[in-house]
Amino acid sequence: MVILTFLVLLMLSPAGQASGSNSEDLTALLMKASRVQTADIVAWRNYRFQRSSFREDRDEAGGVKSTEWLVFTVTPRGDAFEEKLFRIDGRQPTESEVSRFRSQGPFSKHYRILVEESGKEKENFTMTQFFRMSSYRYGGRETINGVLCHRIDFTPTSIRGAGGLAGRLVKVMEGSLWITVGGLHLARAKARTVEPVSLAMSLVKIHALDVKLEAGPVGEGLWLPREIDLKDHVRMFFTSRQRHRILRYSEFTPMPVSTSPLPEGR
Repeated sequence: MVILTFLVLLMLSPAGQASGSNSEDLTALLMKASRVQTADIVAWRNYRFQRSSFREDRDEAGGVKSTEWLVFTVTPRGDAFEEKLFRIDGRQPTESEVSRFRSQGPFSKHYRILVEESGKEKENFTMTQFFRMSSYRYGGRETINGVLCHRIDFTPTSIRGAGGLAGRLVKVMEGSLWITVGGLHLARAKARTVEPVSLAMSLVKIHALDVKLEAGPVGEGLWLPREIDLKDHVRMFFTSRQRHRILRYSEFTPMPVSTSPLPEGR
């Protein structure tokens, strides 16, 4: 859910506090860029791709408790995606494992929320709320992977905003966005918490959260995420957990959106 929250933060239109002499120009740039990000995410459903997910959990002392490495082929089917597991921890999955992960459909569930514009679900969060709760400024131009980009830095403010997990996180996050000069696509984003966040009546506390996103061109005029790297340190009740997750998206292949039904179990 944290990864989903971060992606949603990077999508919709800003309406917040810009600092500096050209604040109106910066706000206009971000509003145009947010529309491009929305169009890019919507176009994602026209591609088949490979998604890999690596997870490593460590205990309070830093020792590795468990790891998991999953690789999926993701194919658009109607309004959703078929997610077929074909590698798990370096081996072929069993039929029951394929069925179980297909029924979970994590990418489909997250994608539906990403493309919702109304933010009807309680935990959803938009770029508008994000910028209302942040102070942002223009950081100049930088070259990212050979592409000239605008850098926008943001820090939290004391302005009240949305509740829920997303709202609590944004109130304590700082970072930067890199938006391509040509086309205004999101090329890179980094964010981290600057203080702990308590959840569930303080029974759960996020001590640290660090998120990085890298995107790249997919076809002409389209940029999509290539890698999301997330590290968190969470205390739950009387135990601590440090988790590192890496999501990678590759082998994008354009294809018409199928109207055929999803397999059983979805």
